[in-house]
Amino acid sequence: MKHLIILRGVPGCGKSTVAEILSDMGMDVEKAPVCTADDFFMKDGEYKFNPKALGIAHKVCQDKCEKAMADGVKRVIVANTSTTEKEIKPYMNMAKKYGYMTFSLIVENRHGGKNEHGVPVEALKKMEERFSFKLSSIPKPPEPPLCRTLREGVGHFCNNCGSTSSKVGFLGLFGERLCDNKKCLNSKSKKTYR
Repeated sequence: MKHLIILRGVPGCGKSTVAEILSDMGMDVEKAPVCTADDFFMKDGEYKFNPKALGIAHKVCQDKCEKAMADGVKRVIVANTSTTEKEIKPYMNMAKKYGYMTFSLIVENRHGGKNEHGVPVEALKKMEERFSFKLSSIPKPPEPPLCRTLREGVGHFCNNCGSTSSKVGFLGLFGERLCDNKKCLNSKSKKTYR
């Protein structure tokens, strides 16, 4: 069986180190290729990041991964931040196309690693906030509507904040209910909910 290992985590967590360890492991005669967008920014042994070239860097990384898969390499490793499903999707599609079993591993910084690439703290916080992961293969039930009628014509209940109202509730442009609680994230004064 062929394997794709996707290492995910914020800068400084140790993705590259774990990738190198995994690259040397196993029964393969050759080291597994490690694909990272960071490689694009290595110039003469120095890391020279250019945010304008980030899209190109990821394309080069994806091309390297796909070439390894097309060549039938038994184990391919990708080590990028991959904070969202959108960032993982191209690799998942390649794995499906070439018949690779995929493992996504989140690398945590429990060793006090430093952010060697100079990513600003604000950018790190944004990465942490948008980081998504899937713990289960059990399908999740659909989200309940955020507002449901308690009794027809009597009021509504907000699933976001739990408030109830004796009013039927305000309707948004598309007929969705709006919460009467001004502190609720889905209040009529802030935004609508479905």
